[in-house]
Amino acid sequence: MGQRGEYPDVLAYPIDEAIRVSESWGLEPHLLRTVAPKRSGTGRERVIRVRLTQDKTVLELMVAAEDWGQRMQ
Repeated sequence: MGQRGEYPDVLAYPIDEAIRVSESWGLEPHLLRTVAPKRSGTGRERVIRVRLTQDKTVLELMVAAEDWGQRMQ
């Protein structure tokens, strides 16, 4: 994990805003999506984890939908 201040704090940001901020810092955003087991997410995606890669050029953004909806059978 990078030092505080090496990358923007975009945790909980909507994905479009997180991408815009990352790029303004000169970082390439890389999106990783996740879903809960047996559930499909819907709605706007938000950043749930942020990690600066070792070469400090890529910001990994783990994203998930805001609404997990009904449990799938």
